[in-house]
Amino acid sequence: LLIACANVANLLLVRGSARRRELALRTALGASRGRLVRQLLTESVLLALAGGVLGVGIAALGVRGMHTLFPPFLPPAVRDVTLSGRILAFTTVIALGVGLLTGLAPALRSAREDVRPGLEGGPGAGGGRLRATVVGAEFALATVLLVSALLVIQGFVGLRARPLGYGVDERLVVRITLPETSYPGDASVRTFQTQLLSRLRALPGVREAAGASLLPMQGNTNWSYRLKGEPTSQAGRNPVVATRIITAGYFDALGIPLLAGRLPGSADAPDGPHVMVV
Repeated sequence: LLIACANVANLLLVRGSARRRELALRTALGASRGRLVRQLLTESVLLALAGGVLGVGIAALGVRGMHTLFPPFLPPAVRDVTLSGRILAFTTVIALGVGLLTGLAPALRSAREDVRPGLEGGPGAGGGRLRATVVGAEFALATVLLVSALLVIQGFVGLRARPLGYGVDERLVVRITLPETSYPGDASVRTFQTQLLSRLRALPGVREAAGASLLPMQGNTNWSYRLKGEPTSQAGRNPVVATRIITAGYFDALGIPLLAGRLPGSADAPDGPHVMVV
C-alpha cells in the first residue's frame, strides 16, 4: 500500500508540474492558495475513490472465481468468504486516507510555487528534489517488500519440505452425504459405511479404505469434557478437545504408524467402550 501511495504521489507531482502554468494563471487571477489546495486534494481523493471502487469490483470477481475453485470439503470459515459491509467501509476509509496522503504534498507544493516562472513558462523550483525524495522512499519500500517476499518464499519451501506425518500419494478422497429420509438413524448409516468400505477393500488395487468425519488439516470438532469426580463447572469453562470420528483402517489408509497401544478395529462396537487415539 505504501509503495502504491508513493507511485500515485509521484504521478501527482508530475501532473502538478504539467499544470504549473494553469495553476499560476489561476493564482494571478485571484484564486487563493487554500482554494487550489482544496481542488487538488479533491481530485486526488476522487482518484483514490475510483481506484477503491475498481478494486472492490475486482475483489468481487475474484471471490466469485475462488468459490468455483474451492473444494467442497474446506472449512466454512474459508469456503464462505464474502465481501461484507465492514470490508466496504474499510475500503472507503483507506481510499480517503490514500487520497489525502498522496495528494497533500503535491497540492501544497503546487500552491506554494512562485507564479512568475509558471506564467513565463520556465521550470519550477523544488519539484525535482521532492520527486527524488519520493522515488528514494519508494525504492526503500520496494527493497523491504522484496526481502519480505523472499523470506516468505523461503518459509513456504521449508514447509513443503517437511513431512506431513501421513501419506498423500496414490490416495483418493470422496465426500459422501447421505439423505436423512433414506438413512434416518445411526444404525442405518453404520450399516452403509460397513458395506461400502467392504466393497471398496475388495476392489483390485485397493490396499485400504476408511472413513472419517474430517480430513487432515481440514479442522476438528471441539468437544468439552470433564474428568470423573470433578464438579460440574459453568458452561464454557470445561476443557475442550479437538476430535474427529474415524472408522477402522483410517491410520493404515493414511500411512500413520502406531507408536504404542492399539488402533480402533472392526471389533469395537458402537455400544461398547469408546476407543480414543492420541
